[in-house]
Amino acid sequence: MSKKIENSFTQNVIDLTKNVNMALASMEAMNESLTTENDTVNIEVEGTDPVTGDPSTYTYAIPSYPYILSQLNRITNSVDTFFSFN
Repeated sequence: MSKKIENSFTQNVIDLTKNVNMALASMEAMNESLTTENDTVNIEVEGTDPVTGDPSTYTYAIPSYPYILSQLNRITNSVDTFFSFN
């Protein structure tokens, strides 16, 4: 079963709009990740299932900045504690 190749101006505008919306959603999630108290921020992206071709929504979780800082502080404290024993 071959996929129909579309190369029209209309299809290109539709694809561009989807990509811009995906980029905007990603930037909004990154902005939220800087200020949230949650450990992660979810990004939902509309896409197409590669197997069936059906429309799908993919969810990606990115860690928040405060969570990353807390984990780095935890690691630093653990290492400092480990090396403080003489």
